[in-house]
Amino acid sequence: MAIHIDNITRHTRRWSPAAWLAGANALLFVAVHLSAAITRFTSDADPLTVLHALMLPASPDVLIWRPWTLITFMFTHFDLWHLLVNTMWLYLFADVLTRAISSRRILILYIAGGLSGAAAFMCFPSHGSMLTGASSSILALIAAVMITAPGCRVRLVLFGECRMIWIAAVAVVLMIASTDFSDTGALAAHIGGVAAGAICASAWRFMPRIRRNSAARMTPVTATIEPDRQSLDIILDKVRRSGYNSLTQDERHTLFTISHQLSADRKQ
Repeated sequence: MAIHIDNITRHTRRWSPAAWLAGANALLFVAVHLSAAITRFTSDADPLTVLHALMLPASPDVLIWRPWTLITFMFTHFDLWHLLVNTMWLYLFADVLTRAISSRRILILYIAGGLSGAAAFMCFPSHGSMLTGASSSILALIAAVMITAPGCRVRLVLFGECRMIWIAAVAVVLMIASTDFSDTGALAAHIGGVAAGAICASAWRFMPRIRRNSAARMTPVTATIEPDRQSLDIILDKVRRSGYNSLTQDERHTLFTISHQLSADRKQ
């Protein structure tokens, strides 16, 4: 048994941020439906009691007694189609972000999008409404891709190779258009998620430039280019030997950053 647990632990350590987040969403989906099924057959209580306990209430007075819902709502789905669509977008955009930012920042984006969506939802509540689902968190990831990696290309089954900026734009339109516009709280939550993703990605994108510009005033430019080229050669050699999937998250981030820096230098 210990050997099996060690194997599971070793395997889960290799999981991508998307796998961890999708797993959490799927686990709560199963828990909500399992509890509903058990309640229906064992008592006359509301079968959706667990679901309601995980959803974000619109009223701050209720939220005080359910503070955990600020986190649980962004991992909770009741409708299977809602879960599948959000998981599809999560895997697509989180995979692109792993080439540009760290796993920790992807998790930060997810949580920030959810919290921003929650704040917007509570500012424009619909009477008696409650918020659930990962849509605001997913929209934060989508907005981050539009700013961080707009020129990145992926191959889609029916459409061939497409730039992420267009895929992200279509995803935002579809997710917002699928919202019930009479539910102002849900619509505000989606917009809040987009805003959080854009703010975080913009901050992460421009902060290194500020640091590089300040460092450039103190050190010669040639002092940093050669180590970057050496790091790039080492990473590319590892890709040739073991493939892109063998790279760590830090190595993927370094490869993305250096290649874009060298590309920008050639254009100047």
